Order: sequence, then structure tokens, then C-alpha cells
Amino acid sequence: MITIFPNVLSPQEIGQLLAGLRGTPFADGAATAGEQIRQVKKNLQLQAGMPGYDGAFRTVVRGIERYEDFRRALFPLFMAPLAFNRYDEGMEYGAHNDMPVIFTPDRGAVRADISFTLFLCDPASYDGGELIIDQGGHEQAFKPAAGSLVAYPSGAIHRVAKVTRGTRMAAVGWLQSMIRRPEHRSMLYDLGQARTHLHSLEGKSAQFDALARIYANLMREWTEL
Repeated sequence: MITIFPNVLSPQEIGQLLAGLRGTPFADGAATAGEQIRQVKKNLQLQAGMPGYDGAFRTVVRGIERYEDFRRALFPLFMAPLAFNRYDEGMEYGAHNDMPVIFTPDRGAVRADISFTLFLCDPASYDGGELIIDQGGHEQAFKPAAGSLVAYPSGAIHRVAKVTRGTRMAAVGWLQSMIRRPEHRSMLYDLGQARTHLHSLEGKSAQFDALARIYANLMREWTEL
């Protein structure tokens, strides 16, 4: 399941974030990649422990935490530390899938169920740089407005197309979901939306109670803590 969340960050937050990132030194992104991935990863990266990271991290997390639909759709349990990626002209990230487990200093092992990319630059300010996700042999390209977040299964093959003009900046992250299987997350999200809509029409009716009971029982069945 690929989900797009618009306006996770406000234009003011994006402006402040980019101003700070543009004055911050980034490291070679290939240095954080495994041997098999290093040859296709051509970008720059800012990660935890590097100067300028903490403030940028707090800005992104605040935006995500206040975005209610993010929680309703993805059921986040743990989030691994973010990374901020920069692609200048000629840079790209070849086809890969993300690591299944990420080790963090505070949580230990975090299972990567969901990856996400939060786009930070106006798409008109750079050419190329699309996030391209393979869906069963069919590639779909994403280049949304600044402040939009694209979430996708961490096991999906994906890549970032070569930037041919300008600079592309994004925050990338990984979540362990309370609901491991993507089809279960999709079903619960649809049920939750239907439950909310029914309540808006009828209030606390017998039909609403029945739907709420099904939702709760499926949560009990599928939740992993």
C-alpha cells in the first residue's frame, strides 16, 4: 500500500528547515550503505549525531505527530532515526529495498515495515529526482509538492531518478507498525473511515456499534506490541 499525505509540514516550517539544511555539511550517502547497495547510492546524507540534525529531526517529527491520518493509516509503533538526503545534479539512488531491521540507540531493533519520504523542495526547482516504486513489475513515479510525505512498504523495490537540474532534498524514515501486514492496515483504515462517516450520519447507532466492535476485534487480532 502506497499512501500520500499532503501538507505534513507548513510552508514556513519547510522554509526554516531548508535554510538550516543548506548551511549544514552533508556526508557521502554511500558511507552508510551496505556493500551491495553502495555502488548504486549516489547522494549526500545528514543523519543522527551530525551537526544540524537534531533541530531538523524535531521539525519533521512534530509535523508527523500532529498528522492524525498518518496514525490512522499506518499504526506506527516505533520510528527509527530519520535521515536527510540531498541529491545535487547528477546524483541518483539505484534500485534497492530497505533493510528489514534497523538498530537504534534507544529502542534496539526496529522492524522496518514502512518506509517514507518527506519531500522538502518545490518540484519545479529541480528536474528528475522522482521517487520510483516498483509495484509488481509496474513502476510508479512520485514527485509531489514540498511538505508531502509518501509512505510505502519497506520491502518494495524503489529508486530515486537522477537529478538533472537543481537540488532535491528529502527526509526519509522507517516505521515499525503495530499492524505488520499491509493488507490488514488497509482494511483497518477503510473500516475506521467508514466508522467515522457512519457516526457523522447517525451518531451512536446500533450499526455504528457493530462496526466499532468489528474494528476493535480486528485490532485485537492483528496488533503486535
